[in-house]
Amino acid sequence: MTVRNSQLTRRSLIGAAGAASALALTGRVGRAQAQATPYAGEEVTITYGFWDSAQEAAIEAQIEAFKAVQPNITVEPQIVPWADYWTQLQTAVAGGETF
Repeated sequence: MTVRNSQLTRRSLIGAAGAASALALTGRVGRAQAQATPYAGEEVTITYGFWDSAQEAAIEAQIEAFKAVQPNITVEPQIVPWADYWTQLQTAVAGGETF
């Protein structure tokens, strides 16, 4: 059995940081170029379930921004208490519904 003495050199640290930065930038470029294509079908209503009522204002703002891009899709927010969320989600999925 041999013991390797590995030390992190400045060169390897800079190389790793550069590679991580390049990888991160690659993901950002792809997202910046993506454009949302508006749904052209008939009007649809979906339900968006979440458990944190403290986030309600932020979620309402997200829904309004979504509606500006997707006018044929109506999103109905539904607050479900944390203690009931997963049970209600499983029941809804089993019944062919989701929230």
